[in-house]
Amino acid sequence: MKKFIVLIFVVTSMIFAKQFGVSIGTGTFAGIDDYSPKHVIGHYYMGLNDKFTLGFSAGFGMMQYFEEINHDDSTTPDEEFEISVNGIALEGEFLYFQAIPNSSIKPFVGLGLGIYSYNRDKEGDYKEEEEATSFGFAQFITFGLDMNISEKLSMFVQFRKLGFSMIKTVNEIDDTSGTNDDREETIDYLTQPGMNDLGITVGMKFNF
Repeated sequence: MKKFIVLIFVVTSMIFAKQFGVSIGTGTFAGIDDYSPKHVIGHYYMGLNDKFTLGFSAGFGMMQYFEEINHDDSTTPDEEFEISVNGIALEGEFLYFQAIPNSSIKPFVGLGLGIYSYNRDKEGDYKEEEEATSFGFAQFITFGLDMNISEKLSMFVQFRKLGFSMIKTVNEIDDTSGTNDDREETIDYLTQPGMNDLGITVGMKFNF
């Protein structure tokens, strides 16, 4: 079902798009979880005029982390974990571009809304395994730089920071040792202070 929604979103965006872009980075995933997947994003833009643009993006990311916990207590064995993460993001944004005279660089700022679905599996050799699912809606602010290379091609760097959000994480914890009951935790995402959750992507745009 998620793949079907992404496909409809992408096809609809491409029909009306005047620009197409591809970027890599952490994007808004950096604000959802400590273990952020590196991902690829497809961007579609509809220019309203020289300064204002509507943008739509669909991203998919995945990553693997390895974590080791060393205990000072000699009676407690060290722990090793393998953490696999993946997720999708569908976003719409309203961007304002300001051209710099006699320059190919255009700074931009904007606001956006996104739908996020994110999964994380944590497996180890000691006591517990975890499976977490994050899903919800969020508002974000964005800013960056766009630099023209030619009439048809430009490069950009874009930053995103989540603001108001309705993202919940359901964490299922399986006690493999058999000493404790399995349990489930629900956590509301809270916006992190400062720029700790700032996501970044770098990419290219192509004019149709």
